[in-house]
Amino acid sequence: MDDFGWKKRNSMMKIRKIIRYWRKAREAWNVIAYKAGWRLSFLEGRPVDEYGQPIPWYTYPAIEFIRSLDLKNCRVFEYGCGNSSMFWAKQAAEVFAVENDTGWAQKVRDLLIPNLVVFEAVDNEQYIQMPFEVGGTFDIVVVDGRNRRACAAIACRVVNQAGMIIFDNADWYPDACADLRSQGWFQVDFSGLGPINPYAWTTAVFLKTNALFKRNAIVMPTGGNPSGAV
Repeated sequence: MDDFGWKKRNSMMKIRKIIRYWRKAREAWNVIAYKAGWRLSFLEGRPVDEYGQPIPWYTYPAIEFIRSLDLKNCRVFEYGCGNSSMFWAKQAAEVFAVENDTGWAQKVRDLLIPNLVVFEAVDNEQYIQMPFEVGGTFDIVVVDGRNRRACAAIACRVVNQAGMIIFDNADWYPDACADLRSQGWFQVDFSGLGPINPYAWTTAVFLKTNALFKRNAIVMPTGGNPSGAV
């Protein structure tokens, strides 16, 4: 084969690679934008899945992990409320949330979700201490609102020791996460993209070795390939 023939062959190979790249890039975009719900979340300005159902404003890997667990008998406390509260209400038996924005708290309360109770707390100290006002212990405590370091300290005291603490934007709060680790909690980071945002962040899950959660029988990732074929 002469030089012209080799150049032509190499050019064809490059074209094929470019075509394959764009085809695979479109498939990857389809998983994030449509299957995971990023496009719809961005357009609506709220975190939802591909069907428009509420999901937390956590990273997609964290949401996949939560969905893999059987949480139907769990008691959840959440710092901050919103679409995540609606999501948790479908996953768990009882959900309690505290919110510092009274207007937003009322909007969530007006949804009349039977197993969701939303408290208002404009005062910082009342907000931080709200789990004690609710009473009892919780299987899951979510730290995703204001005063996160102080709230994380309370979470350690009110969460079931076989439960878990979920800390969103963990990459922004290294000191708070260090506090939790110093209390014997093991940090598992779920980093990646999530609803609406064009950047990656970290939603961390803190567990102890005696965690009580069981996995659901079937766990298929959003946009996954059931056949295993590439």
